Amino acid sequence: MKSERVGFMTEKKYTAVVVDDEPVCIHNLRQSLSDYPEVMLTGEASTVKEGMRLILREKPNLLFLDVELPGMSGVELIQELRHRISWSMLVVFYTSHQEYWLDALRQSAFDYLLKPYTTEEFATIMNRFFEYVEQISATGSFEKALSELLPFNQSFMVADITGYQMLRVNEVGYFTYSKSNRQWSALMANGRHVTLGRNIK
Repeated sequence: MKSERVGFMTEKKYTAVVVDDEPVCIHNLRQSLSDYPEVMLTGEASTVKEGMRLILREKPNLLFLDVELPGMSGVELIQELRHRISWSMLVVFYTSHQEYWLDALRQSAFDYLLKPYTTEEFATIMNRFFEYVEQISATGSFEKALSELLPFNQSFMVADITGYQMLRVNEVGYFTYSKSNRQWSALMANGRHVTLGRNIK
């Protein structure tokens, strides 16, 4: 029996990809996503290499990513691709091990799905996704106005915890400081957090 959907229905179409080395898990996610016609599953991958190629090719709005993959964790995969992800993509980490929860949050996961999941748990994540993208869409006019004030491709380089990366001015929402970690981070317009190096003041 399907769980109740959120009150609104969006006519927009969104894309999703799944990266998981277990065929049964891919099948389950494919079946779950079939209940949401607003979201089109555009690809599936079972290895890190295939997953990286798939993500960069399809540029999905929603990524379901297994934490434990052969040769590399899902967290490490996101770290590897961090500098190449220039579009709005929300990541749902997918695992049977709850101890990965903190690492997932540190990598700015949108949500976290434990295997095996229930229909209600999946519906909660999808409803959160639709609510989030609706909120982002509602601010589109503000972002357009802001982009007209700032040079569209004006970028600056910052040191992060893995090295250096370029940030576009009009994609930075705000900077926040963690007293406990004594570290700054940037919150990007797509919801991604960029943890800056400790020497950044």
